[in-house]
Amino acid sequence: MNCQMRLAIRKYVFCLLLLGVVSYLHGQVIPPKSNVLVNDYAEILTPAERNNLEHKLVLFNDSTSTQIAIVIEKSLKGEDDYDRALNIAEAWGIGQGGKDNGVLIYVAVEDRKIRIMTGYGSEGFLPDGLARRIIENDIKPSFIQGRYYQGFDIATSSIIKAHNGEYTADESPDYSWVIVLIIFLFILVIFLYISYKSGHSGGGYYRGGRYNSSGD
Repeated sequence: MNCQMRLAIRKYVFCLLLLGVVSYLHGQVIPPKSNVLVNDYAEILTPAERNNLEHKLVLFNDSTSTQIAIVIEKSLKGEDDYDRALNIAEAWGIGQGGKDNGVLIYVAVEDRKIRIMTGYGSEGFLPDGLARRIIENDIKPSFIQGRYYQGFDIATSSIIKAHNGEYTADESPDYSWVIVLIIFLFILVIFLYISYKSGHSGGGYYRGGRYNSSGD
């Protein structure tokens, strides 16, 4: 192998390594741990809205030691939203040390992705099913209308209520009675059909003290 070929190979390997590093940094850089709970890197909230949310979450943190943090970014830049939210939550150590009782509301605006990440210490009052309902019922409807502050405000209130045991989600309509009715009607139809066939085969029969002839 001559020198020119070796040099070409080295350049090729170097370029691959450089591209790999750039790609990794482009998608994986975690913002430095913040000293505030509301972090709006996409600038979709006004200063007053950020202050209102910050004040609300600080009071909750001070009174319960359970920490709710908000991180808003413009784009995931190709990264998976679950991984991004999880990496931020772990890198920042959201929640009280030793209790892992933090909650992260993560939003990537341009990708329209929303995640609520909970530490192990918060899963008791905020299970995955409830977190999904808060996203669907509290956050998304407001976000669709461009009312970001309202979405965060309602969602954080729901999380606080869940922590205090006050959250009551709207129950889904119970259609079990419809299923029971359908089964009952199905059985009734079969019974009447069998009764009809029996009546025609024997010329007549007694049922419930009333006579029914095959000619009726």
